[in-house]
Amino acid sequence: MAKKPAIGRCQHIKGNGTQCGSPALRGQELCYQHTQCPPERVKVKGADGETSEIVVPLFEDAASIQTMVRQVAVLLLRDRIDGEKAGRLLYALQIASANLKRLAEEKPRPVQVVVDTDKVAETPMGMTPWSPKKCGHEPEKVEDEKIARTKREILKEQEQQEINEQNEWRGRRIDEVARWMESNRNMVSTWMGESDNAENLKWRLGVMKDYLEESLKKLRKGEDLQEW
Repeated sequence: MAKKPAIGRCQHIKGNGTQCGSPALRGQELCYQHTQCPPERVKVKGADGETSEIVVPLFEDAASIQTMVRQVAVLLLRDRIDGEKAGRLLYALQIASANLKRLAEEKPRPVQVVVDTDKVAETPMGMTPWSPKKCGHEPEKVEDEKIARTKREILKEQEQQEINEQNEWRGRRIDEVARWMESNRNMVSTWMGESDNAENLKWRLGVMKDYLEESLKKLRKGEDLQEW
C-alpha cells in the first residue's frame, strides 16, 4: 500500500477539468484559497419578478469565466435578469479575464501555500510556511531566483524559436527569388538576343542572385539580416 503523503493535494476541480495544484490544509480536502472562496449559488430576479439561481464560481481560469458569461447570456435571453445588472456582471467578468495573466504570474509554489493556519506565526521571515524537507522551512528568495531564471530561459527559448521561424520563412523567400533570377538569366538571351543591353541585364541579375545566395548562407548560419 502506498504511503499517504503528509500534505495532501487540494481536491478542488477547476472549470477546465484540472485539479488544483496547491496543497490542501492539513486534515482537510481543500487548499486555503478554495476553502475561503468556494462557488456560491446566487438568486437573481428577472423583469417578471421571478427568481433564478446561478452558480458563481471562483474566477481562477478562462473556463470558469466563460461558464459565468454563458449563464448571464442565458438569463438575458430568458428575460430573467435586469439588463443593467447583467451589464455590470459582464464588466466584472471582463476585469477578471484581464487579471488572469497576473494571477498566473503570481502563482505560488506549493511550499509557499499555508497548510496549517494555526502555525502561521511560526513561519520565519524570508522562509516558506512549510517544506517536505526535514528542516521544516525553505528560503523563499533562493527558490524565487531559480524560478525567475527558469522563466528567463523559457522566454529566451521562445524568442529564439520565433527568430528561427522568421529566418526559415525568409530563407524560403530568398531561395525562391534566387531561382527566379537564374531562370530569367537563362531566358534573357532568348528574349533580347546577343546585345550589350542583354549582357548588362544578365550581369545585374547575376549580381542580385549572388547577393541572395550570400544572404541565404548567412541565414543558415543563424545570422540575422536586418534589411530583410
